[in-house]
Amino acid sequence: MKILEWDQSAAFSKFILMRPAGAPRAVLVLRGTLLKSPTIRRDLVDDLCFLTWESLKSSVRFHGALEALNKMVERFGNKNVCVGGHSLGARFALQVGKALANRVSLWNAIY
Repeated sequence: MKILEWDQSAAFSKFILMRPAGAPRAVLVLRGTLLKSPTIRRDLVDDLCFLTWESLKSSVRFHGALEALNKMVERFGNKNVCVGGHSLGARFALQVGKALANRVSLWNAIY
């Protein structure tokens, strides 16, 4: 899991003077299945869980990603954050994004 933030100084080096309209200030990137130690076992279990139950909510990675996304939303606001991934990471990104969206819509419905 990586958090990538908009870097104004890096943008200046490529003659980008301001952040493009609609571009997020931060992106949470989730990796896919890694068939190497020390994560191979956990990743394969997560893959099997998703294939069997179409859910990754019981995974440690799900809870870590949700916590990271919540912190990013608190820091940058929900319109300035994006989440994405590849393969297994994309599955996590979809489920974490849905969980956060459900929380936000529930929060807005209450208040």
